[in-house]
Amino acid sequence: MGAPSGGSAAPVPPGPAAPRRTAGVSRALLAALALVVALAALLVWRGAIGGERGAGSQPRPGSSSPSVRLLPDAPQSVGEPSEPELGRDWDRAPDAPVPDPASLSADQRRALLRLDATAAGTAESCTAGDVVLFLQGFDVALGHRFSHLVVANTSDEPCTVQGYPGIGGYGEWGSTFLWEAEQRAPAGSQAPGGDGQPLLTLQPGASAAAGLEWTGGLAGAQSEALRAFAVQLARDQDPALLVPPGDDPFAGARAGGDPSFAEAREQLENPDIGMLSTVRVGPWKPGG
Repeated sequence: MGAPSGGSAAPVPPGPAAPRRTAGVSRALLAALALVVALAALLVWRGAIGGERGAGSQPRPGSSSPSVRLLPDAPQSVGEPSEPELGRDWDRAPDAPVPDPASLSADQRRALLRLDATAAGTAESCTAGDVVLFLQGFDVALGHRFSHLVVANTSDEPCTVQGYPGIGGYGEWGSTFLWEAEQRAPAGSQAPGGDGQPLLTLQPGASAAAGLEWTGGLAGAQSEALRAFAVQLARDQDPALLVPPGDDPFAGARAGGDPSFAEAREQLENPDIGMLSTVRVGPWKPGG
């Protein structure tokens, strides 16, 4: 049949409509591709930065990265021991031989610590193998004894100390001393910033000192006296042992003919620190 006369053909949609839909789809695809490219670039950039941060800064085991130095812990304290902590016969000399301090293992030296060091170790930290420890100076006032714990860098490279050292004691009868202990500048030495924890770099031959004070239940003729200090330079390290007064490599230069220096060294050979003494140690400061 023919088309009805006078009729008109069905309307045809305008031509531009289809191209507009194609352009809309294309723009969406381009935007998605751009987003993918941007995310990929961001991941590559972050990976490169992470590599740069890690390059050349591998710490030795047990140390923080030298490029990220943690703030030291706050100073600590511990109260007097209880009777169960002391145990039986703590005030009597044993019949068995007492091990020499030099024979104590790393775990046994760690067990001596009454307080841990406040600063974490880093690759730059001084270790027991880098230094010598000794006591310097001696004074007495109203039942308090005062000295300085000194650390001297005897290695060929600079190293650092920071914060308060960890301390503990080993008695003449082989006991672990259960002091009432505190990390605080000793009495009479407080000053503005005196309890701060600065990072100190010790060049070869340089030293730092921490104030030391003991009082309270002092050792006597019939009680156990200190045989060795355990001194921890950083809280993740094994402590070193210091048999008072320690080996001062600069003793001759320091004495300079002053008889009081020799007297102080003699006093420090047998400090009257006992099981129930109160011991305070300050933060490391330059000099010594």
